[in-house]
Amino acid sequence: MITHVNPSNNEEHINEKYHGSPINTFFTFDGSKYYKNGSMKYWAFGHAHDAIEYEMEDVKFLCNPLGYPTESDYGDNIKMKSFEIR
Repeated sequence: MITHVNPSNNEEHINEKYHGSPINTFFTFDGSKYYKNGSMKYWAFGHAHDAIEYEMEDVKFLCNPLGYPTESDYGDNIKMKSFEIR
């Protein structure tokens, strides 16, 4: 599964600086009905500028953003993640 935003609005799956923030509704949603009833093993998402990786309901959730040039992990510090789907 691939979506633009994080399918979990649980604070444990959001950068700490956004805990309790009303703007979370712009980059997260409750996708539980999809990952609980789906057959996917991986869910890749974006929009967030923080690398995020977690697992729920036997689904691995991944976000590996590039971000903006002014952000600390941009340029030479970028670490690209890859995984194989079988």
